[in-house]
Amino acid sequence: MAKKNRSASQLESLKDTVMKMRAEMINLKQNNERLQKLVTSRSLAGSSGSLGAPLSPSGSLSEPRRYSLVDTASRPPMELPNTFEETEEENIPPAPAPDPPQTISPTSHIDLTPPPQVESVPPESLSTTVVDDIDHLDGKKISIAVYLGQPDSFQKYSEEIMDCDYYYANVPSLDSLSPNGENGDNTNFTEFTIAYTYISGKTTWQNLDYIVRKTFKDYLSKIDPGTSLGLNTDSITSYHLGEAKRGPEMGFPELLPCGYIVGNVKTLYICLQGVGSLAFDSLIPRSIVHRYISLLTEHRRLILCGPSGTGKSYLARKLAEFLVARSGRGNPAEAIATFNVDHKSSKELQQYLVHVAEQASMVNCVSELPSVIILDNLHHASALGDVFSCLLSAGPASKLPCIIGTMSQATCNTTNLQLHHNFRWVLTANHMEPVKGFLARFLRRKLFTLELTAHNTQPQLSSILAWLPTVWQHINRFLETHNSSDVTIGPRLFLSCPLDMNDSQVWFTDVWNYHLAPYLVNAVREGVQLYGRRGGVWVDPSTYIRDTYPWPVGPTTVPSLRQINAEDVGLEAGPTGNSEQQDPLLNMLMRLQEAANYSNNQDQESDCASLDSNITQDSFAGGD
Repeated sequence: MAKKNRSASQLESLKDTVMKMRAEMINLKQNNERLQKLVTSRSLAGSSGSLGAPLSPSGSLSEPRRYSLVDTASRPPMELPNTFEETEEENIPPAPAPDPPQTISPTSHIDLTPPPQVESVPPESLSTTVVDDIDHLDGKKISIAVYLGQPDSFQKYSEEIMDCDYYYANVPSLDSLSPNGENGDNTNFTEFTIAYTYISGKTTWQNLDYIVRKTFKDYLSKIDPGTSLGLNTDSITSYHLGEAKRGPEMGFPELLPCGYIVGNVKTLYICLQGVGSLAFDSLIPRSIVHRYISLLTEHRRLILCGPSGTGKSYLARKLAEFLVARSGRGNPAEAIATFNVDHKSSKELQQYLVHVAEQASMVNCVSELPSVIILDNLHHASALGDVFSCLLSAGPASKLPCIIGTMSQATCNTTNLQLHHNFRWVLTANHMEPVKGFLARFLRRKLFTLELTAHNTQPQLSSILAWLPTVWQHINRFLETHNSSDVTIGPRLFLSCPLDMNDSQVWFTDVWNYHLAPYLVNAVREGVQLYGRRGGVWVDPSTYIRDTYPWPVGPTTVPSLRQINAEDVGLEAGPTGNSEQQDPLLNMLMRLQEAANYSNNQDQESDCASLDSNITQDSFAGGD
């Protein structure tokens, strides 16, 4: 019986092998026929006018040169200038593209392959339409994606992608998911598609270098127009097309680009250097994430402190994933352990850390430990010094996992944790980076993904997504005026805005009426009790929203937004705009009393809430 089962399994294995070989032979046959047609129709071997002679900056043909299977040592490296200026772009020969069909979809800003008649087309017209129905004899549609891992790990990732492509080569693809705003077509979280282009027999490596740089620069200009991320074309360390690799100080590959898009090669991958991929993925400025990674590398223990909703857990996860990817540990799900602390779990957390310390002290158990431990909501734990005391006897910190904690406020354990447990603290506040500009960058990326998927622009939706960050800032200024910066809200509530005109209007109305307005009433009422009346004449915060409302408003579509009156927060309705001028002495005494109360609170916390020596300077980058 066992012999029959073994024979049956061997037969099934042989069938699978034969099927894979047959599919691969069909692909190779199709690719061979396609290349033969390319050679015949375009005369790749002997045409010095289209391929043998590169274009000069003026568009004329220079000295003939043919690209074939020869030594690449004499070929020029990829030109990645230190500063990518617009004048430089004009001097780079654009790539000829296949003639588009007669019926063209609405103009898109995504595809960057220039049209065929380069001499008669102005530079601003180099963005053409993305057309799905193309002539495969003239070119192949290729997506341009940024690889979100480390450049050293791309080879392994590429092999995994190729294996998956061969497996699903003859399987009908599932319907693409409707864009959720964050990933859209990018269902793979290891890469992020930023454009589509065509590669034909006329495309040279100089053309492709230009396309890659221009594509990356245009994407950054849409997502980060203020250049807060610190990324540019210098951040590109290399790009990969099939088996070909291009980068600084690298010669041209043996074949033209069209020779590497055979088979299931459908994507050109851009690799970023250093922490550039982390900044690109997390939308947090490169200088800030570089500082955080440096602190974790040196001290291996970091606590993110800030108000609720400022993205501390999100940032902790991104930092942990980057550390795991850089170490080559493998699957982040196995190498990252997350512990959510609440009021009842302090003892469980201490027991878990004791177990970690015991495993770290054993020679053969270090590899079983997670690479990073994320401790969420540490402010719920009591006596943090006692919780981490078990780690003191576990040996050097290099043998222990990195620890990233999140905390909504500073506690009296701040100095103790830094002195005795080597923790470093960083502040995430709404008025400075990385929180200050995150919402606008996040919403612009959602819009970009939708437009890339739909192949058209969304101007009305763009105005709504540009309006939301101004509302967030208006609400926080209102809270600071009538209370303090401690009660400001983070951007988290606005991240889930639907990418539809009607749905987004309903969503915002619900958010305002059932979340924001009640919170504002309670926060201002608390501020009135603590500090008295502040801010002069009372202004309903919904007035700004009504004045700048981005959705169409008609007689039957008046926004049903809840108003907040002075009586709702315990104030009199009468105007008090000149009260400060009428009694400046009383106003000065109130400010002195407020400052005295703040100073007393600092003293009661034994100087522990003062984070001047614990917060990294880079945390304040971009705060102006």
